Amino acid sequence: MEKDKKEILEDLRKVKENATQDLNKREGYETSVIQNVKYLGEIALVKKETSEPETFHLYVVEEYDYATDELSQKIYLDGHEVNLQELLQDYENIQPIQDSLENMKKLALEKERESERIYDLNQMEREEREEYEKIAGVDKGNSKKILEFDDQELENEKEPEKEETLDGNKVQSINTLQEMQASTKVNNYQTLAGVLQMQGVKKFVVVYSEDASKIANKDAQTKSRNNSTYSVLAVKNDGTALNIDDKLELTRSEGTNSTEGRLQTDADGTTREEYHQASIFKIKGTENVLSIENDNHGEIQVYYGSMTKGVGENEGNRFVGTQIETRTVWPTSGNVRAQEDFQKGNRNADYKMEEAREHLDHGDETIENIKNADGDLNTKGECERINDDVIARKAEEIREKNPTVAEAWSQEKVEKALRESLEKHPERDLNTNMENVEQDLEDFAEPERDGMRNRN
Repeated sequence: MEKDKKEILEDLRKVKENATQDLNKREGYETSVIQNVKYLGEIALVKKETSEPETFHLYVVEEYDYATDELSQKIYLDGHEVNLQELLQDYENIQPIQDSLENMKKLALEKERESERIYDLNQMEREEREEYEKIAGVDKGNSKKILEFDDQELENEKEPEKEETLDGNKVQSINTLQEMQASTKVNNYQTLAGVLQMQGVKKFVVVYSEDASKIANKDAQTKSRNNSTYSVLAVKNDGTALNIDDKLELTRSEGTNSTEGRLQTDADGTTREEYHQASIFKIKGTENVLSIENDNHGEIQVYYGSMTKGVGENEGNRFVGTQIETRTVWPTSGNVRAQEDFQKGNRNADYKMEEAREHLDHGDETIENIKNADGDLNTKGECERINDDVIARKAEEIREKNPTVAEAWSQEKVEKALRESLEKHPERDLNTNMENVEQDLEDFAEPERDGMRNRN
């Protein structure tokens, strides 16, 4: 039975996830990325043992290495990578695969014919995204049926725009769409649909556009929602989609130059301060907050939490939250979700920040033990011992921050000064020792000196 187009789209996404996992298991994969997946249809291979045909769904996975600027192809049958030579051991021939690959090459050079369509993940996601953006921007406050992909419409679509090439280790194509099931748990008691107070919803869709006006402008009038690059839609059980601007209020956008990082716990339980560009949305009528950001690979990540109140020595209005399961993020475990338990009270974010601060100030870049950042001061463990790697990293930070110190003192001498300060003043936290060392080295900015002035 032929698959419908929505089913094909979901299967293409699953194959991309499988291919990404396969890629991450290989050595030397750091400069490669799964750029696209194409579905070529069903093929039949004749089994040698039985002389009977077996049917498979054929996919081509395109892998791009941005270090060598090379594009390679992998063959996947029913969602799993196969080796063509190994297939010949079990099947009479692989001509159907080769014929399909040749047909794909031919169609790439000719005008696409409806009867020989190649289903392209990037193109189908682009079309889906444009439909969601249309709902987010043009039909604000109204329902609109999510259109089924129509073959004729797809045939008449303009050629896809050339994808932007990104600098450094970023991937070529950016995933500008993310999905979360309505039943996704934000803690061990509440679902995403529950905290948003919505019923009859199947999933939530996050749309991202660098051209904010594409979403934020309606009839040449600026929406009251703001110019955030993110918009959130709710897809109901009957397939209709709603813009939920009336449920969310953008409190602020944070850039990479922000001096106040967000305290975020990933799905694997690792906690760290994050400085990626992000939009912070308050769920209206509650103290709950969603933080939405793009990671280094262009994937949209969503975190659920709240803002600090400024209790004790904490700064107020800082986001503290836990990653939400999405289409590309594995489910969070119960002990990780438990951090966002509403029964802990509205100061839970401050308690989490206070506990995590002890470890981060001590020099831990990340907190691996969830008990050291869950807000329960009775379960915290000891900080990791400050080692040579931490000292080297912090000495480098001092030199990057202070040009006077960097010009006068070598990396080795700054490390030596910081190590001596830590040994002499163990009662001070790492940040305080760093501040004192930086000031001393700036005061005595003479390259030939090895020592430093004692500070009380």
